[in-house]
Amino acid sequence: MNPLKEYKKRNARPCSVLTVGGFRPANDPLASNFFLAPVGRPEEAWPANNGQPLTYICQLNLTEAPYVPDMLKDIAILTFFINVDQYLADERNDEAWCIRAYSSLEGLVPLQLPQGGTPRKGFECRWELQKEDYPVYDDPEQAPVPGVSEEKLEELLEDQELYNLKRTKIGGWASNIQHPQSWNCPDSAEPAFCLQINSEEKVRLNWVDSGTIYIARNMAKAGEPEWFLDLQFY
Repeated sequence: MNPLKEYKKRNARPCSVLTVGGFRPANDPLASNFFLAPVGRPEEAWPANNGQPLTYICQLNLTEAPYVPDMLKDIAILTFFINVDQYLADERNDEAWCIRAYSSLEGLVPLQLPQGGTPRKGFECRWELQKEDYPVYDDPEQAPVPGVSEEKLEELLEDQELYNLKRTKIGGWASNIQHPQSWNCPDSAEPAFCLQINSEEKVRLNWVDSGTIYIARNMAKAGEPEWFLDLQFY
């Protein structure tokens, strides 16, 4: 057995990576974007916490992505909102962020920025396929190679170019910065990483200090998606 070949076979994951701007926008309200405008159902209000509107970050149209992991295949589009300061200050308050997931694009309309909200310069985004993404060294989900010790495997991988893609992406592996994710969830939940939102220089999005937001979905609960979030930074 070739240990390196076996490791790649067991751990390579595809992902769809988001590229921000750099092309002529289609001005499609359903397009993936940062800071332009989210869509929602006509009856939905802008997400808020304690009467304060959350900041809209991005919209991810999964129907346009070349690869979608199994745990997201029932979702057509996601929108993400957050108040980072409140999230960090209040023991990572779950009410300080919001993910809305829609199973269909039909009937969705642009939401109006609430009074007092501050618009930011935004860009449409495009997806591109990456066939191989690899875990960082401390990811608890990476698969071992039978008969090869952890120390030997680390030595084997040290000089190999098995990159973890530190980009906004769906699928693939989390790009841990400090440690494996802490999902702050009950023992009955089974959260699995499914996407991450990187700091994006083009839209001046900086999670504290070049950080990344990681998002997991509870795969033990049927019905409406249940989400968990972790934020790490340098």
